Amino acid sequence: RVGTLMPPWSRDENGPLNDFQIEQLVLLITSEFSEEGWEHVVEDGNHSDQFGPRKQLAAAVGPGDTTIQLNDASGLIVEDALRIGGDTIDEAYEVLIILSIDEDTGSVEVERAAMGSKALSHEAEVEVYNGPLAPPDGPIIGAPGTVPPCGQKNAEPEAATGSAAIVSISGDVEFKMSDNFFGLDEAINPTLEIAAEDIVNFTIPNVGTAIHNLRFAGPDGEYQTDDDFVSDPDLISGGEEGTLEFTFGEAATFPYRCDFHPTEMLGEVTVTG
Repeated sequence: RVGTLMPPWSRDENGPLNDFQIEQLVLLITSEFSEEGWEHVVEDGNHSDQFGPRKQLAAAVGPGDTTIQLNDASGLIVEDALRIGGDTIDEAYEVLIILSIDEDTGSVEVERAAMGSKALSHEAEVEVYNGPLAPPDGPIIGAPGTVPPCGQKNAEPEAATGSAAIVSISGDVEFKMSDNFFGLDEAINPTLEIAAEDIVNFTIPNVGTAIHNLRFAGPDGEYQTDDDFVSDPDLISGGEEGTLEFTFGEAATFPYRCDFHPTEMLGEVTVTG
């Protein structure tokens, strides 16, 4: 699958894997045993969480201590998380939330046992890592207006269900392509009503991130035949736009779609006589 598109996952999750997720996936796939693969992922993830310069406990910490002493407290931010332990799958770890920082002395006041972890004893000179982000409250794919958790794009608003709106058009028309629906005057996947012999010049901007196009099936009602009307170009990347000139001389009804998302981006063209 390297170098090929994966539209179903990307569409459902509103974006591709980020570089770090891909790196972890490659480590798992290329390892001989799954256990060894997970060890590699943990090790690699820990390395990615290292501070620069690296931070260590300057003194041992007991489960009840609310202040930790670091060799270097620079660059820390109040309310961010720290992690101690968890260098391997079997090793317990603790997450701490920063409450206050004294960079001059290296003293950091913390909330212990955060994010469901358990307060533990930690020896001096163990490494302190940049802690995990708090999990999102919203849907895993990221609802509109929320921050998605894995670098994906926010979900587009749900397309309206039921009968499509009928929009009468002529002349110059902007017909937007989003992920994954057509939009015209706030109507989603509308029925396009065009008078016979009228010339409609479509401008078709791709305002999403996936590739799209626009194809009218033509009077035979079949796609990929000689009477189709197809956008120019027939593959429009995110941020780009295409055009399509349409005219038809008699009353007819036929479908339109995006060839790359034919089950979601579709509608009808009605030519009135």
